[in-house]
Amino acid sequence: MNEIVIKIIAPLSALIGVALTISAQSLFAKRNQSFELQKEQIKLSHNDYEKRKWLVRERLERLHIILGEISREFSLTFLVIDWEAKIKRADYHEKYRTLCVKLEEAQMISDLYIENLSDEMNALSGEMNCYWGSFAQLLYLEERGEKVDHNSQCYKDAFNYSNSIPQKVYSIKQSIRAISRTNMSNDNA
Repeated sequence: MNEIVIKIIAPLSALIGVALTISAQSLFAKRNQSFELQKEQIKLSHNDYEKRKWLVRERLERLHIILGEISREFSLTFLVIDWEAKIKRADYHEKYRTLCVKLEEAQMISDLYIENLSDEMNALSGEMNCYWGSFAQLLYLEERGEKVDHNSQCYKDAFNYSNSIPQKVYSIKQSIRAISRTNMSNDNA
């Protein structure tokens, strides 16, 4: 009987050893697979974060460019250029419409990405509208043949807005710079 037990125990031990090895390998493979899956999930979430961060950067850059154009177009320099060029009212209205479309894009960017700038953007829109009204009035009076000079109220109003609009834009750009710095410093974290 010892002989039978010895013949059964050896193969049974080998079979148990194989079963334990397969079981351990399966457990190890599942653990590795889970680890690899977690690693891929982390990579994907990091890539999504990076994509969002770059999208915000692109929007900030676009906002900065639009604000630069608005600052320039509503500056004292362009007030003088447009007035001395004797721009026609219809041409000026078209120019203003184009700038309004750009401002709407800037407002959309601020509303979606930098909500704390929305109020400032709306105030900028109001000042642009007042500048447009003052300068359009100046052009209207000139077209009617009336004397318009630096002492005319519409010129004074346009002049005042040509100073306040670039200042307001500068303030908004300062906020954009701070947001950009924060966004970029997160790269080093």
